[in-house]
This record gives sequence, C-alpha cells and structure tokens, in this order.
Amino acid sequence: MTDVTGDRHWSPPEPCYECSMRQVKKPRILTPEQKAGRAESGRRWREANPGYSAEANRRWREANPDYQAQWRAANPGRMSEISRKSRRGVSQADFEALLQRQGGQCAICKVDQPGGQGTWHVDHDHGHCSGARSCGSCVRGLLCTRCNTGIGLLMDDPSILRAGAQYLEEYAERRIIYSQGVL
Repeated sequence: MTDVTGDRHWSPPEPCYECSMRQVKKPRILTPEQKAGRAESGRRWREANPGYSAEANRRWREANPDYQAQWRAANPGRMSEISRKSRRGVSQADFEALLQRQGGQCAICKVDQPGGQGTWHVDHDHGHCSGARSCGSCVRGLLCTRCNTGIGLLMDDPSILRAGAQYLEEYAERRIIYSQGVL
C-alpha cells in the first residue's frame, strides 16, 4: 500500500472474525526490505543506548534463571550451530558439506568420532583472521578434539609439527635399538 507521498507502508490485513474471537495471533510476514529496515533501526538504537540492552538482558536472565538450560535441553545441538556460524562464519549447510567432503572423519587422523564434547572443531587459519572469530573464507577443515588441541598447542606452526614428528620417529628407532640391548 502507498500513501499520498508515494511511500510504501505496511498495513495489517483485516482481522478474521473467527480468529479474533479465539484470540489467535497470525504471524506477521515481513518483506526482506522491512526486515532490513528493522535490523538497521535496532542497530541505530543500540548504538545510541549502549548499556541499556546489556542491562536489560542481565535483568531478564536474573528473572528467568532456568530458561537457558530449558532451551538448550529442548534444542540439542542448536548452540553448536549458532556458535559455529557466529564465531567461524560456517553455516550448518556448509558444515555438513565439509564433513561429507572429509568422509565424516577428522581431516588429520581420520577418526570418525570427534571426541571431547561430541562436536567437530572448525579449524581455520589464525594468521588470516586474528582474534577468536573467523571470516569463514579461511576455514581449513574439521578436526577431532585431539588434533585441534594438538595443532593449537603447537601454534599452527608446520615446522614445529614436523620437528615433533621427527622426534617421535627417532624415538621409535631408538626404542628398537634399546630392545636389542644396545645403548
């Protein structure tokens, strides 16, 4: 609908008598432009009122202490999806495609169970994106907990990883010599 100035305005549809009698709310359908406008309006408000949202969220969490646990129990796996998207830039569809491309296995050791808390780790190039968040374009693969921890502790440095592999191989050779009684 347009007004006399030619601006588009959304107007709600006429309420259905039966629905209004039962007090059923129909979902409001927004166009992509309306969604973008609301998001922009909210962003501007949050910038103008920086502490308000955080304070309001804190008060709400104090008033509803069990909500988060109940939501997580009702939506298993959803927090991993949300975290993966916000921290690593990887959607659920991208994650599943990457796991399928890797054959459902760790990109390094080829185990088919991620270990740890039961979710695969999205490995990304820390030199490309500094900080805890990733842009999504520097994702290298999915790793099990052990491999992710290992390369993280070795600072994602291939020379350290090669030196570690060489050390382990040399020890294996020495072990054979020791078992034969030769020092």
